[in-house]
Amino acid sequence: MRKKVHDNFWIGVLYLSLALMFSYIFLQYRVLVIGDDTEFHIGRLNELIKTWGQGFPYLNTYFMDGIGVQNNIFYPTQWLYPLVVLIKCWGHPVFFVYVYFVLLSIATALITDYAVFSVCQRRLQSVLTAILYTFSIYRMQDFYLRFDLGELIGMTFLPLVFSGFYHVLNNDQGKWALGIGMTAMLYSHVMSTFLACIFLLVLTLIKMITDPQRFSILKNLLWNAILTLFLASAFIWPMLQKLLTTTGGLQAVSYKLYSVMVDKWFDQIRAICTLQTTVGKTFNVYTSGLFLISFGLLAGIWILTHYHQVEPIYFYIGVIMLVCFWLNTQWFPWALFDNSTVTTVQFAFRFCEFGTFFSSILIAYVSTQLFHHKKSNSLMCGILGTIACVLSLIFVNNTMTMKVAANDYNLNNQTFYQCNAVRNVNPAFDYFPKKTNSYITELCYVEGYINGKKLAIHGQPGLNTMSYHIQTVEPVTQIDLPFLKYNDHNYQVTNNGHLIAAKSSPRQTFLMTTRSQDNHIKIQYKPSLIDRYSKYLVILPIIWWGFIKIRKFLKPKKY
Repeated sequence: MRKKVHDNFWIGVLYLSLALMFSYIFLQYRVLVIGDDTEFHIGRLNELIKTWGQGFPYLNTYFMDGIGVQNNIFYPTQWLYPLVVLIKCWGHPVFFVYVYFVLLSIATALITDYAVFSVCQRRLQSVLTAILYTFSIYRMQDFYLRFDLGELIGMTFLPLVFSGFYHVLNNDQGKWALGIGMTAMLYSHVMSTFLACIFLLVLTLIKMITDPQRFSILKNLLWNAILTLFLASAFIWPMLQKLLTTTGGLQAVSYKLYSVMVDKWFDQIRAICTLQTTVGKTFNVYTSGLFLISFGLLAGIWILTHYHQVEPIYFYIGVIMLVCFWLNTQWFPWALFDNSTVTTVQFAFRFCEFGTFFSSILIAYVSTQLFHHKKSNSLMCGILGTIACVLSLIFVNNTMTMKVAANDYNLNNQTFYQCNAVRNVNPAFDYFPKKTNSYITELCYVEGYINGKKLAIHGQPGLNTMSYHIQTVEPVTQIDLPFLKYNDHNYQVTNNGHLIAAKSSPRQTFLMTTRSQDNHIKIQYKPSLIDRYSKYLVILPIIWWGFIKIRKFLKPKKY
């Protein structure tokens, strides 16, 4: 027992040391570079910081151009609150973003270690998997290159999902990890959760055909699905309600893709070999990285040549890894799915998240099976882990050096709160009514119409409210405000303290007619019953779990 505690302590120290090592770049530059998703996630953070202690910001009024975008309804925010608290209490936002990255890295390593060990029962394998996955190039890309906080957080819980699914198939105690992992991912990144569900669905269908215990598996999957629906109710039910009630339908991004975007072979190979992902000045290539791709393929070859001594699960993992690598190349026939719902995926590189995880498992497994002596396997694992970390560190250094040199504007502690400044790179916003798509540019510059004349109309923001003071000389004024109107039943509009009617303009914004020359217009979001009370459903499975534990404790023991 003492040895186990001792080993766990030093493994934890190793994870902490590596997490700090991969954040050293803060000491050199002390900035956040502008990535593909910087404005979106910084805007989300700033909205939560600004409204902290007042209530949940269903609308973005302080940031995202202040036009009432419902980002926080359609994109989960729950895991951002620890970072919000750190910034709100102590300031220094850039520093605490790096601190948050360190904490996420430690959590990712610990969860991956736990999840893999629960399946393989080999600590050396689980530790190496945790290192390869947590400090992989693709995960570094999520933070340093894209600044995709959602996917970065979602990767923390991906190992828990697949280990839980493994336990469901074996009907053992770890089966509830699936529901807990899916909930945590759903509170992080919806797209990652959706893709994970696709993988699980395919694997389930295969298992239904081959396993005689199919009904037991289905029962466990159903219970995990119910658990997820309750635990994730604070996000999933308001999101689904708004998705179904947005007038004319919802559009997630400003550009419409008719096919899944795949990077060219030459660009991928150059990015992999040079440990640099920028092609030209603006185009980035995302991959699982040189180490995981090359050694993952070598591990797959080793498994094929030693099939007689390999556990069956690693054949499945090898196949999934190859499929993930295939999905990120031009070899996969993505063109067959043009103009279909599959284009929701948007980018083929999203599968690198899964390829990174399964490749890490496979490499770690083969590394612990190469030699008959434990010390030799330990040495091999140490060498491979070191090589992987060095390559990732080189990538981080190359990326930051190149990005800081290329960008005239980077985020420091002062400019962090000036979200509109980042808009010089990323001008658009996400999650808006479909009819708004043709008017995004003018809405980015808060342009409205007064009696048909276009002009910038700035309001006074508040929590889920926006107030406008508009003075005219005409006795009757038609006003089209630059504020999104998702539906007809969640908003209240007043002018000079009196309720007035407001229609939806062709832009899906608030259109009204007033008979006053001095107008104090206030638009306020009114949360629905689902908005207000769905979060309380989270406690029901917790109460049920406590009831079962108490009942089990009070049950007379048989001797």
